[in-house]
Amino acid sequence: MEPFYPSSLCDFCFSKCDYSDCDYLHCVEELEDKGITVSKTEKERTENGMGFEDRREVPSQSNKVRLVGGSSATEGRVEVFYNREWGTVCDDNFDDKDAAVICSMLGFTKMNAKAKQRAFFGQGTGRIWMDELRCRDADIDLFSCQQSALGSHNCGHSEDAGVVCAISAASNIRLAGGGNPMEGRVEVYYNNQWGTVCDDSWDTRDASVVCFMLGYSRENAIPNLSASFGQGTGQIWMDDVLCEGTERDLFDCKKPPIGRHNCGHSEDAGVTCSLEGSVRLVGGSSPLEGRVEIHSSGSWGTVCDDSWDNTDAAVVCFMLGFLRGGAVARTGGYFQSGVGNILLDEVNCIGTERSILQCLHAGLLSADCGHHEDAGVTCKGVQSAGILRGKHLIIVNGNNPVLANLS
Repeated sequence: MEPFYPSSLCDFCFSKCDYSDCDYLHCVEELEDKGITVSKTEKERTENGMGFEDRREVPSQSNKVRLVGGSSATEGRVEVFYNREWGTVCDDNFDDKDAAVICSMLGFTKMNAKAKQRAFFGQGTGRIWMDELRCRDADIDLFSCQQSALGSHNCGHSEDAGVVCAISAASNIRLAGGGNPMEGRVEVYYNNQWGTVCDDSWDTRDASVVCFMLGYSRENAIPNLSASFGQGTGQIWMDDVLCEGTERDLFDCKKPPIGRHNCGHSEDAGVTCSLEGSVRLVGGSSPLEGRVEIHSSGSWGTVCDDSWDNTDAAVVCFMLGFLRGGAVARTGGYFQSGVGNILLDEVNCIGTERSILQCLHAGLLSADCGHHEDAGVTCKGVQSAGILRGKHLIIVNGNNPVLANLS
């Protein structure tokens, strides 16, 4: 039989092996167990890592990098996954351009990404994989940026790099005065001017709409009253806001006419948002498809494909702002294997749920699967032209994640 060569060997490994349980040496053994001849030359190239550096990384962008030690999912010490091991990044030449690439890989916007040096989020342990990074504006993958050879550095963990990312948000709303991008005084843009919101009648339903507009989950949104994040200045645009909690824009909620109020800035409303319960698609060739991942307890996890069908896929697509009709379930690690926790198993949706977590399932972290069974979806079209207004969904070209909210 003809021997396998690098591209075939790589393709075979990622199509047949759960990455968390398989490396290339194991893959060679598996090939030989299946009666497939691997030439001595190719075996030596595999053992020496020649020609395979880029294939040893976790395939999906979001799972090659993580943030550790921050106060929210949008900040932390940068750690990258290489050769089946997490390691840190040295802060030599580490700047906002490098931070922008990292934030983009994690599904956040490149805008306003901030680099942090000198172990700002605490010192890591183990490997230091990257040093002397020099990313450009056009780069979309940290591993593709100009840098020293992976593992080659002259740093200690006191120089571990970190980042602070910003969530891509609706253009007519922002948070100000908070300690991180997920909290702050609510300010809305109207008539070419930013203004605040009065806290009269301000509650969790109003806060959930604000958080949704900012790209966070509706779940666990907390309203803050009495200028908790400091007093604003200028206009007070809204008062007595009465949202149902399902609206996609604060301007769609019931309230008096814009600009009418009986408040002072000592009553400025605020919110505290969370990524908990958010869902994204990873590894697809467009924003309409990918491996399903859910944010829970500070990290992203996958869904097992046991019982996974088009009805379940329809709920995920709806959560992302796409049509329920025409949703197609993908099984068997169709969009390649993820890493980390497998959050859900035996999902059994009716098809009308607003959230995958409302469907019957085996319980969080109760899966008996491997990542080679990670579930995916292919969606069809958006629900309406209004769903994307104000960038309510974070959609990035290429293989970057699509970040949405539980509705």
